[in-house]
Amino acid sequence: MQQNVLNILADLALGARLKRVCECVLADASDVYQEFSMNINPKWLPLMAL
Repeated sequence: MQQNVLNILADLALGARLKRVCECVLADASDVYQEFSMNINPKWLPLMAL
């Protein structure tokens, strides 16, 4: 039972780290877009690629 809980916590920790990396990448992309005077949200890029 204790090993099960540890596996679940490890999965949650990995998810939290990945979310943090994603947020950092989106923030950096937003800075680049602003530098080139592009007024778009980085989250819109996949939609715009369609």
